[in-house]
Amino acid sequence: MYPWEARSLDGLFVFMSNRFEDYLALVIEEEAQKLIDRYHAYHNFLHLEHKRNKERVLDAPDKEVKTPDYWRIDPKFNPFYVRKRRKSIARSIAKKLTDGTYHPRRPFEKKIDKPGGGTRTLSIYQLPDVAVSRIFYERLLEKNQHRFSSFSYAYRNDRNVHFAIQDISVDLSLDARAFVAEFDFSDFFGSISHEYLRKQFDTNGFYVSEQERIVMEGLINA
Repeated sequence: MYPWEARSLDGLFVFMSNRFEDYLALVIEEEAQKLIDRYHAYHNFLHLEHKRNKERVLDAPDKEVKTPDYWRIDPKFNPFYVRKRRKSIARSIAKKLTDGTYHPRRPFEKKIDKPGGGTRTLSIYQLPDVAVSRIFYERLLEKNQHRFSSFSYAYRNDRNVHFAIQDISVDLSLDARAFVAEFDFSDFFGSISHEYLRKQFDTNGFYVSEQERIVMEGLINA
């Protein structure tokens, strides 16, 4: 149980808004800082590259620092804006979560070229929604780790690639012959039925509160 939660009589979680608000502000800041650090690294690379070009050629092109185009669509995509206003943003979201009126904003969809040809659609959520998603993901994972397969390694904070390597090593040492297969499913996550996922919560005994279901529905339908 997280420090901002209290269990009500009907078994649902209720936010202790002040503590959750502070924690949400912290997570928003962390998510914003990740992108800020990445942007600074990009800027530093451009600066060093421009400096090297000026030393090599006389007519070196001017340094052009770009920002992601979706930063201009809504300021909540901009990590500098979000970090500066994290407390007021957290306060607003905490109130909406308590009132049951929180709805994630529609993500920005960006086409990315795939190495083997074609494109992949990348959904980019606004930073406050990323923070909310992370908090609920961590909470749901902590409550339901026992329901996952021991051979499931992805998207978990208690298992990682090193566990997978160790398990494979043991299997290979025990068998004289082993077959290894690699699969690449086209649009795997996008093709999974949302209704199928909803049924898994009930049929497989996952512990999901009503509030968590509401937030997940909002993220799915954004």
